[in-house]
Amino acid sequence: MIAVADPGLQAERTAMSWTRTGLAMLVCAATLLRWSEAYPGLIVAVSLALAATGLVIGLLNRRSYRVEADALANERSAPNTAAVFLLTAMMFGIGCVALYLVW
Repeated sequence: MIAVADPGLQAERTAMSWTRTGLAMLVCAATLLRWSEAYPGLIVAVSLALAATGLVIGLLNRRSYRVEADALANERSAPNTAAVFLLTAMMFGIGCVALYLVW
Protein backbone atom coordinates (compact mmCIF):
# COMPACT_ATOMS: atom_id res chain seq x y z
CA MET A 1 0.00 0.00 0.00
CA ILE A 2 1.34 3.46 -0.93
CA ALA A 3 1.39 6.01 1.88
CA VAL A 4 0.02 9.46 1.11
CA ALA A 5 2.83 12.02 1.23
CA ASP A 6 0.54 14.93 2.10
CA PRO A 7 -2.54 13.43 3.78
CA GLY A 8 -4.19 16.76 4.59
CA LEU A 9 -3.26 18.71 1.50
CA GLN A 10 -4.95 16.49 -1.07
CA ALA A 11 -8.33 16.93 0.60
CA GLU A 12 -7.68 20.67 0.91
CA ARG A 13 -6.86 21.01 -2.80
CA THR A 14 -10.02 19.11 -3.70
CA ALA A 15 -12.12 21.29 -1.40
CA MET A 16 -10.60 24.44 -2.89
CA SER A 17 -11.36 23.26 -6.44
CA TRP A 18 -14.99 22.55 -5.53
CA THR A 19 -15.20 26.00 -3.92
CA ARG A 20 -13.87 27.59 -7.12
CA THR A 21 -16.41 25.60 -9.15
CA GLY A 22 -19.27 26.81 -6.95
CA LEU A 23 -18.10 30.41 -7.13
CA ALA A 24 -17.71 30.20 -10.90
CA MET A 25 -21.28 28.94 -11.15
CA LEU A 26 -22.54 31.87 -9.06
CA VAL A 27 -20.62 34.33 -11.25
CA CYS A 28 -22.03 32.74 -14.42
CA ALA A 29 -25.54 32.91 -12.96
CA ALA A 30 -25.14 36.62 -12.25
CA THR A 31 -23.63 37.26 -15.69
CA LEU A 32 -26.48 35.47 -17.44
CA LEU A 33 -28.96 37.91 -15.96
CA ARG A 34 -27.69 40.50 -18.45
CA TRP A 35 -29.59 38.64 -21.18
CA SER A 36 -32.78 38.14 -19.19
CA GLU A 37 -34.62 40.79 -21.22
CA ALA A 38 -34.06 38.99 -24.52
CA TYR A 39 -34.87 35.48 -23.22
CA PRO A 40 -36.66 36.03 -19.91
CA GLY A 41 -37.92 32.54 -19.07
CA LEU A 42 -34.99 30.51 -20.28
CA ILE A 43 -32.22 32.71 -18.88
CA VAL A 44 -33.86 33.08 -15.49
CA ALA A 45 -34.36 29.31 -15.22
CA VAL A 46 -30.75 28.56 -16.19
CA SER A 47 -29.47 31.30 -13.89
CA LEU A 48 -31.48 29.94 -10.96
CA ALA A 49 -30.25 26.40 -11.66
CA LEU A 50 -26.63 27.61 -11.76
CA ALA A 51 -27.01 29.65 -8.59
CA ALA A 52 -28.69 26.79 -6.73
CA THR A 53 -26.01 24.33 -7.81
CA GLY A 54 -23.26 26.75 -6.81
CA LEU A 55 -24.80 27.24 -3.38
CA VAL A 56 -25.27 23.50 -2.84
CA ILE A 57 -21.65 22.87 -3.80
CA GLY A 58 -20.53 25.56 -1.36
CA LEU A 59 -22.63 24.23 1.49
CA LEU A 60 -21.75 20.57 1.02
CA ASN A 61 -18.08 21.32 0.47
CA ARG A 62 -17.29 21.85 4.16
CA ARG A 63 -18.73 18.52 5.25
CA SER A 64 -17.14 16.60 2.41
CA TYR A 65 -13.74 18.17 3.16
CA ARG A 66 -13.77 16.80 6.70
CA VAL A 67 -14.91 13.37 5.55
CA GLU A 68 -12.29 13.21 2.79
CA ALA A 69 -9.45 14.37 5.07
CA ASP A 70 -10.37 11.68 7.59
CA ALA A 71 -10.64 9.02 4.88
CA LEU A 72 -7.24 9.95 3.44
CA ALA A 73 -5.64 9.87 6.87
CA ASN A 74 -6.99 6.35 7.38
CA GLU A 75 -6.21 5.35 3.75
CA ARG A 76 -9.77 4.37 2.91
CA SER A 77 -10.76 7.12 0.49
CA ALA A 78 -13.11 6.54 -2.44
CA PRO A 79 -13.75 8.88 -5.38
CA ASN A 80 -16.91 10.98 -5.34
CA THR A 81 -18.17 9.88 -8.73
CA ALA A 82 -21.80 10.85 -8.12
CA ALA A 83 -20.97 14.53 -7.59
CA VAL A 84 -18.72 14.63 -10.63
CA PHE A 85 -21.34 12.91 -12.79
CA LEU A 86 -24.12 15.27 -11.66
CA LEU A 87 -21.98 18.34 -12.24
CA THR A 88 -20.97 17.07 -15.68
CA ALA A 89 -24.61 16.43 -16.59
CA MET A 90 -25.56 19.92 -15.42
CA MET A 91 -22.78 21.52 -17.44
CA PHE A 92 -23.78 19.49 -20.50
CA GLY A 93 -27.36 20.74 -20.17
CA ILE A 94 -26.25 24.34 -19.81
CA GLY A 95 -23.97 23.89 -22.82
CA CYS A 96 -26.96 22.70 -24.84
CA VAL A 97 -28.93 25.77 -23.76
CA ALA A 98 -25.98 27.96 -24.78
CA LEU A 99 -25.87 26.34 -28.22
CA TYR A 100 -29.62 26.92 -28.56
CA LEU A 101 -29.18 30.60 -27.69
CA VAL A 102 -26.32 31.04 -30.15
CA TRP A 103 -28.26 29.50 -33.01
